[in-house]
Amino acid sequence: MFVTLNQFYVFVSCLAYGGIFGVLYSPILLLRKRFNNNVLFAVLEFLYFIILSISFVYYGFIMNFPNFRAYMIVGVFLGIYLYIKSFHYILAKIIKKIYNIRKAKKQR
Repeated sequence: MFVTLNQFYVFVSCLAYGGIFGVLYSPILLLRKRFNNNVLFAVLEFLYFIILSISFVYYGFIMNFPNFRAYMIVGVFLGIYLYIKSFHYILAKIIKKIYNIRKAKKQR
């Protein structure tokens, strides 16, 4: 019965988990814009996804998820994608505005 009953809630939980890990992906995106070293970023992203995978297995164990399903991975990656396409830009604009305010105060 649990197989179909709570799938939506598990998906939403995976979506939120992906959003949280999207926040942890932001520094990699910011470094990518600043530097142009593809090998370094390939290694960073590989380590990021290894950490994401291991912590997701632990998270699924703690949350007592049912058997591993494909929609769980889709939920995590969709959460990361939605974070990057929405909140990442909002936070970047706020940080840029704060940086410009500090820079203007230093010039006075």
